[in-house]
Amino acid sequence: MADREERRFAEVSRDSVKLMAEGAGVELGDDLAALLAEDVCYRLREATQLPVHEACKEEETDCGRL
Repeated sequence: MADREERRFAEVSRDSVKLMAEGAGVELGDDLAALLAEDVCYRLREATQLPVHEACKEEETDCGRL
């Protein structure tokens, strides 16, 4: 149970989003970059949790260890 409390998630900073956008030739304001960074973090968590959820459906998998 302690492992679940110590979970960490990937975070993409506002500055990283701005640098990626500038590399693609798009200028973003700070507010929009912050919103996009938040959405990217959410999508990363969602994408990484789906395989875990699917694995937990299998009878042989101990979900407590994932």
